[in-house]
Amino acid sequence: MSHDVRAWLEHLGLGRYAETFAQSGVDFDLLPDLSNSDLKDLGIARLGDRKRLLRAIAALMRTKPLAAIPPSTSEAERRQVTVMFCDLVDSTALSSTVDPEQLRELLLAYQAACVAVIDRYDGHLAKYLGDGLLVYFGLPRAHEDDAQRAVSAGLDIVEAVVLLNRDLSKKFGIELSVRLAVHTGLVVAGEMGAGGAREEMAIVGETPNVAARLQSLAAPNALVISSSTQRLVAGFFTYEDIGVHQLKGVARPVQAWRVTGERLTESRFEALHPGGPFPLIGREEEVNLLLLRWEQVKQGEGQVVLLCGEPGIGKSRIAEALIERIADLPHARLRCQCSAYFATSALYPFARQLIQAAGFLPTDPPAIKLNKLEQMLTESGQAVPEKASLFAGLLSIPVASHYPRLELTAETLKQRTATALVDRMLGLATRKPVLIVVEDAHWIDASSADLIVAAMDRVQDSRVLILITYRPDYVPPWSGGRPHLTMLTLNRLSPAQAADMVGAFAATEALPAEIIQQIVAKADGVPLFIEELTKAVLEAGLADGETTSGRAGRLQLSVPVTLQDALVARLDRTAGTKEVAQVAAVLGREFSEALLTAVLPPKRDALTAALDALVHAGLLFRRGLPPQNNYVFKHALVQDAAYGTLLFTSRQQLHARTADVLEQQFPEIAEAEPQLLAHHYAAAGIYDRAIAYWQRSGTRARERSNYVEAEHAFTAAVALVPQLPDQARKRTELDLQMSLGAVYRALRGSGSLQTEISYRRARALCEEIGDADRLLEVMYGQFVGAFNRPKLHDAELYASEFMEVAQIDQNASALKVAEYLIGSTAFLLGDLVRGRQHLEESLRVDNVDHGRVNRYSHGQYPTWPLTYLAWTMFVLGFPNQGHALAAEAIAASRKGSEFYYAMALSNGCYLHHMCGDCAAVEANVARLLDLAAKKGVVFRAQMRLFEGWTRACRGAPEGGIELMRDALAKLVATEQKVEHPYKRSILAEICLQAGRWSEAEEQLGEGLRLVRATDERWYEAELHRLAAELALAEGDKVNAEVKFRRALTLATAQSARMWELRAAKGLARLWREAGKIDEARALLAPVLGSFTEGFDTRDLIEGRALLDELA
Repeated sequence: MSHDVRAWLEHLGLGRYAETFAQSGVDFDLLPDLSNSDLKDLGIARLGDRKRLLRAIAALMRTKPLAAIPPSTSEAERRQVTVMFCDLVDSTALSSTVDPEQLRELLLAYQAACVAVIDRYDGHLAKYLGDGLLVYFGLPRAHEDDAQRAVSAGLDIVEAVVLLNRDLSKKFGIELSVRLAVHTGLVVAGEMGAGGAREEMAIVGETPNVAARLQSLAAPNALVISSSTQRLVAGFFTYEDIGVHQLKGVARPVQAWRVTGERLTESRFEALHPGGPFPLIGREEEVNLLLLRWEQVKQGEGQVVLLCGEPGIGKSRIAEALIERIADLPHARLRCQCSAYFATSALYPFARQLIQAAGFLPTDPPAIKLNKLEQMLTESGQAVPEKASLFAGLLSIPVASHYPRLELTAETLKQRTATALVDRMLGLATRKPVLIVVEDAHWIDASSADLIVAAMDRVQDSRVLILITYRPDYVPPWSGGRPHLTMLTLNRLSPAQAADMVGAFAATEALPAEIIQQIVAKADGVPLFIEELTKAVLEAGLADGETTSGRAGRLQLSVPVTLQDALVARLDRTAGTKEVAQVAAVLGREFSEALLTAVLPPKRDALTAALDALVHAGLLFRRGLPPQNNYVFKHALVQDAAYGTLLFTSRQQLHARTADVLEQQFPEIAEAEPQLLAHHYAAAGIYDRAIAYWQRSGTRARERSNYVEAEHAFTAAVALVPQLPDQARKRTELDLQMSLGAVYRALRGSGSLQTEISYRRARALCEEIGDADRLLEVMYGQFVGAFNRPKLHDAELYASEFMEVAQIDQNASALKVAEYLIGSTAFLLGDLVRGRQHLEESLRVDNVDHGRVNRYSHGQYPTWPLTYLAWTMFVLGFPNQGHALAAEAIAASRKGSEFYYAMALSNGCYLHHMCGDCAAVEANVARLLDLAAKKGVVFRAQMRLFEGWTRACRGAPEGGIELMRDALAKLVATEQKVEHPYKRSILAEICLQAGRWSEAEEQLGEGLRLVRATDERWYEAELHRLAAELALAEGDKVNAEVKFRRALTLATAQSARMWELRAAKGLARLWREAGKIDEARALLAPVLGSFTEGFDTRDLIEGRALLDELA
């Protein structure tokens, strides 16, 4: 104990209490927290002494002025509170049979008994309601276990009334009974009433009403709780289910439970996890260290391990893991659980352990308890008479004449008892190794702390391992200076470990990746937070049929009710700082002192003092140096808890002020982080400004090809549109849907369902507004969606509608785009000649408004028509023109966005592949690697497909095939199915070359099925030709000839001379082997003769060589 406290007490003439303060661990830091009730608990019975101490403490604090701290806000707060109603049974009848004076004395005794219990558990007696009491737990100061405190208090009140009846029955011939009920829920707490009837701490909400109505279900001297409370205390008590009840004035039926008693568990951890411990992840290193220390103990080298960590970090789980690992080995285990309720009760954790070890039952009479105690000592080889007498005294078991009376002073008796407890540990160790776990030592009483110090000095040469868990804010008196002591501090789990733990908690429930990421981000690597957040997600449920992103977006991870009390308690413990914490929570997880000062401008030293206090309390981290300090909430959930205590109106006002301050005083932040302004304006209910900033954020992200961020911004803006006035709503939403459709196209593909939905909604808005010019942009988006799904006949319809609108409006710019739409669709359908005509018409140089052309085509003109014309010309037999057009497309794309440049390079791979130019494909893929990370899944998969093809071409077919299969699987998983027959053929061709014929057949079969399903026929002839090559490889020449002929017929009908040449080459080779030289030459010669360019291409070189062989 601090010498200063002893001197201070002696100066006051109260030095006789110095030892009491010392044993209870009370030093100067705790003096301001001492109340009259605390002094009573310390055993200071004389009222005068307590008054003198309280006055002296107040005077002492006045001599140490603190820097001014802004007072906590006086307005109401949102709080989770556990409410207890306690009422006398048959009080009306009592008032009619007892004299008023006696009744008053009787009620005062009853109230005093109740208040003593309430004070013990730090509850708040809100008011007397006649002969009833209304009590709050969690208000005005929260604790991490308020629900447990309330239920324990309820049971103890019943016991206190039963004890009180002994005196009342003698004095008045009357016995009292009480009914109690407890319910936990959300309230708004603050001042209520007016004038002399004003209440400083009144609560409003359903919670007190439920507690009051629930009380009617309780039998005399019984406690009833609701399911919301029972969920928070499930493992600490025993219950009787009394059913679901419809309570008067309560909308929903309430499940009620009668609490039948306390459940005696070895540890608090066991009570908190009645279903068993949570998975042990990321703690093998710590457990292995404990197992190493256990091996040393088995060799007679006693060990002490101090395990320190913040609440919920997993200290008790590691202790449990050690217990599990040595469960099958011979040993004795003593688990000593400290308690916040008994931090001033001497040797409490060791007394509790004795009760468990002896197997006491609540119904056991003293004689049975004494017998069990003696039996326990005998079985463990202890000297029974002396130790039984000492332990019986510790456990308040009357021994009568069973043992000689110990004529000892209280201090000597306590010391002898502590020595006997240590002797018991060492005595057990002579028979087998002993594990002693002292849990939650931050709540330990002074006598138990002294006992541990003594035990640590005596176990060094015995087979004892003492494992002590505690929190960082506690400084243990036994740390350091001992060779057999190990100090271990637990850190948070890594994000990967946290994600694994979420998966383990979810078990059979497959949570979407986005939701797992949200949980990991909120939990900050704390296992308890991970557990409770995951449970909350699973209990909330995920709607069937929603997309992953839809589920993740719908789910807002709030503070679970199981963590609410503990988190708010951390805020309440730091006096005078709550308003600063609340305003900081509005600013965000991380904030600057400069911004906080501007939003909440108290005196500079007052704000600094508050921030210092929050940092010292471990609620904030400080980064940087003055005056550029930044602060970060240590836990995201602490920020959420602070934010959650604010009233909705207060939140709106603070968000509005924050947005205004950012705009006016921090314009650089407003410019660089428009999403931050959008968030604050949305939370403030200023929706037009919020939408404007979300639009700015989305546009900026889209311009930088950050499509995920753009999607989030535009989606957030769309969600706010219904809040706008009617006149602004439609045009604003039209702009947003257009932007969102473009983002979806880049991110998920033009054929995605989200893209279709956005453009469908945009078209409806255009028609409602009557905006013909924007309608063309929307129709283009709808065309692209149908084109890429591909629903080619729908695409034809959209193209025709586009042409019709362009012709009616005589819009030359739109006509150029319409020609492209019709031409590209004709190409996919296999109508190559018509496709060429329209595409060339689209690209004809005219005096048009190219800005409008670019707008109508969403920036795709002229890159896309050039690309499709390049493919068309190649297939028609003009490879040189095709390559020139492809190069022109890439050059044109450089003038637009990064996205279109990347797509032009990717589309260029098609032509290079069709020419068999591995080097050119490799070059494009290399240029695309830097761009791939920002693009959507379709683009990335397409790039990987060509990368796999180049690997196979370079002599690594197995690796290439696996890469291509993975890429195809990702493409198939999207809704963009255009050109999939062609992409299937790429893999089929490599499988055919690698001798993996069944895989080649699978890919070709799927490709032809897609041709039939979609009518995408431009590559159909090639699929039949490859099928012929496969049949030939398998030795089926008859089937091969049939398929070659089929490919030739299709190619000829489409004027697809390149495909015609390939089919003719294959059939000519087959006929040459069959001796049909003349037929082969007659087939091949005219096809080759029809070409006017491309003579240096592989196809024509091979064709000329084959023709020469047939000469």
